[in-house]
Amino acid sequence: MYRDTLIANLQYRLGNRTGLETKMISEMDFIQQTLLEGTGAFTPWFLETEMANVNTQADEERVQLPEDFLGEVEGQALWLYDADNTDEPYTELHKSDYDRLILKHQIPGTPSEYAMAGDYFLLRAIPDDIYNIRMRYYATDVLPSTGNIENKWLKHASDLFIAELGYIIAGKYIRNPQLAAEFQQDSIIARDRLYKKHERRQHTNRVYGMGED
Repeated sequence: MYRDTLIANLQYRLGNRTGLETKMISEMDFIQQTLLEGTGAFTPWFLETEMANVNTQADEERVQLPEDFLGEVEGQALWLYDADNTDEPYTELHKSDYDRLILKHQIPGTPSEYAMAGDYFLLRAIPDDIYNIRMRYYATDVLPSTGNIENKWLKHASDLFIAELGYIIAGKYIRNPQLAAEFQQDSIIARDRLYKKHERRQHTNRVYGMGED
């Protein structure tokens, strides 16, 4: 669903209320950044990126997180990639506590582990050369204020978006508590639908062994 179509649909549900379009767009940005992407509680599949890569610097442990970095993908790894190793080009880097890594890796070398701090991955051993690091991650989506677009949230979770927007508009602008409560209930239903779809995608056709989740 495109942004302006969602706004039009919400206007219908508000009794053909008009004149709040600019405020709705501003609130849509807030909803996406804070209520959808900013809680850290649940990140849906459609925010997962393709394989991204960056090169390290010699004698520098820090690797800058991507600007759109939202979080790591559960069950997926940070990889050291060596194109010259045609048999096994990918080596998994294991995540650990930074203090432990300092004690364990005090001599520069090939990275085998990492930690996270602030806006960086911290590699140990500290790279002694240029290495290629690859990963998939959850990325923030383009904001609705960009234009009349269909971003990933509007494509896959338009019901959740319109419910959250309706709750704010009905409660904060129109001052209609009953209508706001109806939108809040719609939001609960939409979140449940999205979560169940995410879980179904994660687990369908998986074969789990002993000790694997």
